[in-house]
Amino acid sequence: MITRFGWVRRGPSKGLAMLDMQKQEREGVTVVSLRGEAGMAEAQELTAYIINIAASRPPRLVFDLSGLTFISSLALGELASLAAALQRFECHLGIAGATPLTRTALRRARLDKAYELYDTADAAIAELNNQPQPWFISRRPATGRAPAAS
Repeated sequence: MITRFGWVRRGPSKGLAMLDMQKQEREGVTVVSLRGEAGMAEAQELTAYIINIAASRPPRLVFDLSGLTFISSLALGELASLAAALQRFECHLGIAGATPLTRTALRRARLDKAYELYDTADAAIAELNNQPQPWFISRRPATGRAPAAS
């Protein structure tokens, strides 16, 4: 369900754990905000959401976890899978706003090696905008289509 604020509410319909996800473009950076609990019950919806993000190959991506109260090992695995998929395309990745408990989980899962960790989404956006464009963006012709094969 999409609310008037652009949030997509996912999770069990009985009012148990819920995960709200929002994707927006801010200053050339794709920002995905997660609120609530990213537990086992929300894993299937989170996986589908992440697959859609990976398919769009954003050149710069930040996960804003400032509203996240819990993250399961399965959700951490999804973030790891996304990082592996997008790093092949030289995408710049960041995680912002992680609580101390979430930061510890990210470090234990070694996701601090795949994603840069930032205190806020604004800090992440500023830093990622200083990074060079990935190769697939800088070589894309003005029409937005891929170059023709020779």
